[in-house]
Order: sequence, then structure tokens, then C-alpha cells
Amino acid sequence: MKKNLRFKLQKTGHLIKLSIGFLLSPVLLFQATSAYSQPPAALITNITATTANSYTLGELVTGVTVYSDRTYQATSVPAFLNNASFIQTPNNDKSNSAVSLLSFDLTKSAIVYIAYDPRAKSLPAWLTGFQKLTSRLGFNDPAISYLELYSKIYPAGPVTLGGNLASPAAGSKDNYLVIALPQTYNLTITAIGSGGVTKN
Repeated sequence: MKKNLRFKLQKTGHLIKLSIGFLLSPVLLFQATSAYSQPPAALITNITATTANSYTLGELVTGVTVYSDRTYQATSVPAFLNNASFIQTPNNDKSNSAVSLLSFDLTKSAIVYIAYDPRAKSLPAWLTGFQKLTSRLGFNDPAISYLELYSKIYPAGPVTLGGNLASPAAGSKDNYLVIALPQTYNLTITAIGSGGVTKN
């Protein structure tokens, strides 16, 4: 006889509590995704750069100014990046070719996104290991309407990125932006038989 299985997912601080009732179904697969919500300023700290230009922390929403030295704005933001922490870079550094330019600390494991000029003919070596996404960041530079997004998971700790035109980059005419989200965690629980529970 089929019985209903009830789940209760409760978050307390950084802990997730899962309550399960009536483990009588033969096999059940349950998956939950938890994103720990933090104030934007808490994820990225200690921003430093090797140039005298300004790199400042912001919150990514439609209409926000994306550069610290230009009036260009984000015209559309993918839903999963709405309200994310991001670094307003200076567009005056768009031609920088340094191997190491921008450094910051992550207070927890995070997915770092780079918004990069789609006019690029080749990418800087430091973007190796980043995955190109189909989502784009809308952008109102008169010459282009969007920036392409690349992502990579970083553990908590320091992150260093190179210049926009670090070798072998070519073709980019706008500086990149840096966006970060806390890494999400998938919780998979399998209930077997009359009540055995295994965590994968």
C-alpha cells in the first residue's frame, strides 16, 4: 500500500534540518537545493588592484551603473544573478595586459562570473577553466548591447584575476566585470524499504 512521505526542510543559520515522516515507500529520491542568502557585501572583501583606478563593490540589478568611471548601466540581469555581489571595474583599465591585476577575498565558496566583451577574438589566459554560459548581461554601451558570461567555482579565500587584455586576449574594447554568488549545495536523500535512509 502506498503511503505519503512528508518532508520538512528547515534552515537554521548555516545548517539545514530535514525531518522525514512515514518512510514506507519502497524507493524515494528527494533532492533539495539550498542557497545561503547573505548580504552582498559579505561575500567579497579586500578588493585591491595594481592600478590607481577605482574598483568598488556593488549589487547587480537592472539599472545599476556597471563601471566605476562610466555611466553605462545593466539593462537586463539574468534572474539567477539578480542582487548578486559584483565589482564595478574601471573601463579605463580595459587595455590592461597585466598577468595579475585584480585581487579580492571570498568569505565562502562561490561561483565567480566574468562578464566579458563579446567582440573579443581571443580570451586572456586567466579565463582558462571558466565555462561560457548561454545567459548574457544586458548592457547599454552604444557599441554593444550585452556582455557574455563565464563562470568558475572558487573556494573561500583569495582570488586573483589578470588584465582585460592579458595575453593572448584580443578584440575586447570594454573592461570585464566580476560577479559572485555563494555556491549552492544539492542535498540528495534516498529512502529505501521500510525506513532506511542513505545520504548521497
